[in-house]
Amino acid sequence: MSSFDPSDAPPTPQERRAVRRPGADVIYRVRRASSPSPAAPVVFLHGLASNMTRWAELTRETTLGEHHDLIRVDLRGHGESMTRRRFDLSVWGDDLAQLLTEERATRAYLVGHSLGATLAMAFAAARPERVAGLVLIDPVFREALVPGKAHYARNGPLFARAATLIRALNRIGLYRRRLKSLDLEQLDRQARVALADPGQLEAFVRRYSSAREDLRHIPHANYLQDLVELFRPLPALHPGGRACARASLHHRGLSGRGCCRSTAGRVERLPGRGHSLPSLAGHRASP
Repeated sequence: MSSFDPSDAPPTPQERRAVRRPGADVIYRVRRASSPSPAAPVVFLHGLASNMTRWAELTRETTLGEHHDLIRVDLRGHGESMTRRRFDLSVWGDDLAQLLTEERATRAYLVGHSLGATLAMAFAAARPERVAGLVLIDPVFREALVPGKAHYARNGPLFARAATLIRALNRIGLYRRRLKSLDLEQLDRQARVALADPGQLEAFVRRYSSAREDLRHIPHANYLQDLVELFRPLPALHPGGRACARASLHHRGLSGRGCCRSTAGRVERLPGRGHSLPSLAGHRASP
């Protein structure tokens, strides 16, 4: 008789849950840990104009689920947590804190990609007692922006005013009634095919690196607000606010030198291919 291989078992179901918040229901999915005594949960935070499907394959396949609840969330204004009301890093932080409270989690590990990394850092600075650790994937630091891209940060107030005007139009009934759904797991499969075929890669990157493509899936005001929050100045995570580990950042289109700050006293930088933003350098097609 052959022994049972746990890898042959079907993936643990991911239950859909909602945090009832003023102005929006924040939707998230949880893969419960198989261990009877799990460690702190791992919360996955998606990027600009994105949603929780960014993490679907990872949370399904990773062995992290043996010892941690794995939580992937649609930030307010994205995916299933859609709203046309105003939001910002503070509102997202309050939503995340309530989510952790409802999950009875004192602390959590936060894994953030791009805008999600910005939120993770802001949350850790505001509520350090609730953060067990941070994993930052393609974080964007204002200090790291090259001069040719610095206008995205400088134009934050303009983006914010435009978002306010669009929301005012939304309130009188002027808005798109239907947004195209965005399945990033499916898009990742297409990206793998394109990466294997140089003939397809350029067209794929050109299509999915445009703001026009993003705006098929997200309200215009929400997209502009995402840009505001992505480039918002962040408080230092280090208590002194000055000591930091300095690393060279090689983001395609955003290269520069940035400052990584941490209360934990240790910053580790993993090699990668660089950050990409929609309309800058192929956000979703990046390997």
